[in-house]
Amino acid sequence: MTDQNQAETGHAWTLGSQVSDTMVTHLRFAAQTAANEALRSFDSDEPAAVLWCATAAGIATETIMKYCLASTNPAFISSNVDSAIRLARGVREQIVLDKTRTLTGQDAARAVRLLHPDHPKGLAEKYVDEVLSVRNIAAHIGSVDPDRLSAAMQSMVVVISACLEASGDDQEFWDDRYEPLLDELEREDVERSRLELERKKAAASRLFEGRKADLLPEQVITVMKILEASALRLIAPPELVGHECPVCGYQGLLMRYVTQSDTDFTGSRYPDEHPTGMRYAYPDEFSCAVCGLILVAGEIAEEHLFDDVDEEEVEPSDEFEEALADWRYEAEQEQRREQRLPNVEEWLET
Repeated sequence: MTDQNQAETGHAWTLGSQVSDTMVTHLRFAAQTAANEALRSFDSDEPAAVLWCATAAGIATETIMKYCLASTNPAFISSNVDSAIRLARGVREQIVLDKTRTLTGQDAARAVRLLHPDHPKGLAEKYVDEVLSVRNIAAHIGSVDPDRLSAAMQSMVVVISACLEASGDDQEFWDDRYEPLLDELEREDVERSRLELERKKAAASRLFEGRKADLLPEQVITVMKILEASALRLIAPPELVGHECPVCGYQGLLMRYVTQSDTDFTGSRYPDEHPTGMRYAYPDEFSCAVCGLILVAGEIAEEHLFDDVDEEEVEPSDEFEEALADWRYEAEQEQRREQRLPNVEEWLET
């Protein structure tokens, strides 16, 4: 099909006999098709089925993340300006897919996390890494490790569930035939995550006790406070704050993702009021210099000692205050100009 015909018919989003009206519906259909195909092939030990399972899981994971982004704005999945313009125009415009560049899987994952910081567990980097690594090895080398494939399938289910929730999508996605397998994969992921968290905490506890054993009793507090201070000197609110470690009880460093306030506003856009500029901070990673514990977003969500900072409102940024000052200045200038102008209706009457 020529580029011209493609633009005229609007059939840029085609998958076999399925032709979608928009890129968003196409991405969802592709993710749904690949995910269910991965489940169908998962229990087979036939080489072709195993390769397809690994590949389909990667396709499902990447396309569901791009569906999540495109649901907000189709241009969000583009990797350059030209592609963003093509995708923003819609399916009836001249969209040439082999010239349209989109985000890589990892870049799409980072974009989804920025867009939906309140869904940290299912969008954690480790889940996406597990699926895409298995997909890449299968596609480029033709090898699939059974244990890694099982972990990748668990992660695929977690990522898809998180993206559907973040998109507000409650429509049917999974084939009913695979419900028992889905339940099993979800249980396995919960157990795997719990064991990994306990392993990290146990290792940190051993290191902490080992450090204390190497010191005289009167030296313990002094040395631990020195280790604690090495991290706390990096505190820079609201992104970097101190928080009690769930293992040793000393203060560790909590890194948070902070939403950006709206700094792009004018008097014409907000004639009667301006944005508050309030932002929200979400836990992203925790590290303790005393016992060596490191937790990522999904693990922080499971460790309930961090519930007090799960979503914290923080002050506006300096950029917002500067933009607000500019907005007020422009509003005052506009008001002065209006006061200097004569009343047109009164002038016409005279």
